[in-house]
Amino acid sequence: PYGGSRTAPVQSVDTHETSGSSRDNGSGSPSTGDVDPAPEPVPAPDADPELSKTHDDTVEIRSDLGEISFAYDGASSGEDFAYQGQSWDSGDNRLTLDVQGTHDGEDSVASWYNGQTGGAAVHTDIDTNDEPQELHYAFCGTLTFLDYGSASVETCFGQGDSGLENNWWMGGADFGRVGGICHVDADAADSQATSLVACLDSDGLSSNEFEVSMGDAHANYFSLYSLSDLPPLALAPLGTAITNFVDSDPPNLTTAEAIALKAFAAKLADASLELPTSWSVSCDGCAWSITDNQLWAG
Repeated sequence: PYGGSRTAPVQSVDTHETSGSSRDNGSGSPSTGDVDPAPEPVPAPDADPELSKTHDDTVEIRSDLGEISFAYDGASSGEDFAYQGQSWDSGDNRLTLDVQGTHDGEDSVASWYNGQTGGAAVHTDIDTNDEPQELHYAFCGTLTFLDYGSASVETCFGQGDSGLENNWWMGGADFGRVGGICHVDADAADSQATSLVACLDSDGLSSNEFEVSMGDAHANYFSLYSLSDLPPLALAPLGTAITNFVDSDPPNLTTAEAIALKAFAAKLADASLELPTSWSVSCDGCAWSITDNQLWAG
C-alpha cells in the first residue's frame, strides 16, 4: 500500500546489572554489571519502488472518425508530469500519447481532473467509480478531428490505479454525459464532412486504450433525428421547443439524437423565426423536402 517513509523500530539495549550470577571477564576474576553489546542496527525496509519514480506511460485512442490529433495546452496536475508528444498510426487508426509522471495516487489530482471534466469522463477499467477518487497525474489539451473540418474539443486524460494495472480516464466539459460520453460540434455545417458527433467508448479495450466512434448514429446532422417523433413546434421558438422535447426524455430518443438536438437548439437560441424556412436533403435512395412555413417533422 502507498504510504509515507517508514523507519526501523528502535532496538532496546540491556544496561541493567545482572543479579545472582557472575561471569569471567577474561582475566580470571568474576565481574558483575557487564553491559550486553548493542545488536547490529536493522536497516529500514525499502520504500515502495513505485513511489516518486518517474514512469514512461502511453495512452492510446482508436478512431472510427478518421485521423485525430492532440495538442497539449500545458494544463496538468501531478508531480513531475511531462508531456512527450503524440504519433498517429494510419494503418491502425490509432493515436498514441507519450507522457511521463510519478505513480503516487493523489486525491488532489483527481479533484483537479473532475473540475476540468465536470464529471463527463469515461475510463478503461469497468471496476472504477464514475469519477476518479485518486489519480497519479492528469493533463488537458485539444483533441482535433481532422476529417471533420478540424472540429476540436477540449479533452483531458488522467491515469489512475486499478490493482496491478494503471487505468486511464478521458473526457471533458464539452462532452455530454447523457447515457454515454459524446461530443457534438455545435458549429458544424450540414454536411457529412463537417457534421460531427463523436462518442467515447472504452468497453472491452485494454487498460490504456480508448475508442472514438460516431456513437449510435451517423455523423451527418440530418440523419441523427427521428423527425417524426418531434411534436408540433409552432407554439414556441424552435430552439426552446426542441430543448423542452429533449428534456421530456422521450423513450425512443437515442443518446446521440438527444445530444445533437440540444446542440442544434443552442444554435437556434437567437432565431427570430418560429418555423424553419424551406430546405431539402437527399441521400442514396432517399429524398425529403419541406416548403416554407411547414412543420419541421415527418
